[in-house]
Amino acid sequence: MQITLKRALKLRKEIEATLAAAKLETRASFSLLVPKVQTDLEDVIKLTQGELIAKARRLIELSTVLRVLRIDISQANANAGVDTLLAEIADRERVMKLLKSITDAAPMASIEQLTATKDRAVKKLDDPDYSSDSLATNLVDDTIREELSKEILSLKRTKETLEDERAALNGSTRITLTKTQVETLTGFGLL
Repeated sequence: MQITLKRALKLRKEIEATLAAAKLETRASFSLLVPKVQTDLEDVIKLTQGELIAKARRLIELSTVLRVLRIDISQANANAGVDTLLAEIADRERVMKLLKSITDAAPMASIEQLTATKDRAVKKLDDPDYSSDSLATNLVDDTIREELSKEILSLKRTKETLEDERAALNGSTRITLTKTQVETLTGFGLL
């Protein structure tokens, strides 16, 4: 059976959730009102132990399916170029975040305001009661903000194009499931 990479990724999450939610009860309570418990406790316990081990084996089979599926997804991602696209998308996201930290910064005062502040401060440098010998200012002016905002918009468009390419590859790239894998997944209601 063949499934798309998109379906394989969803299936991987479903298997992981199933395995995470699985509970193997290693303790049991038997009603003494059941005649079989009164007459043959050892057989009842052995039957329950068998069910526990059988459930564990089924979960181990599912875990094996998950391992193989993850390997197949990884190989399909690499072969189809999805890994490369993911790296490109992550790069665009990092660069946009860096540039946004600049465009979101407080605006710089005008050069006229800064010059006036500087001139007042310089006149006070000889005053013993004046304790500052520096001028602090924000560095992001409107020119920088506009330039970087355009760059962010361009990066966002490129990222969207890359995401569309990735989605197309996820929809067209196929992974083959073996008969055993299909049976195991069907047994858990995942296919």
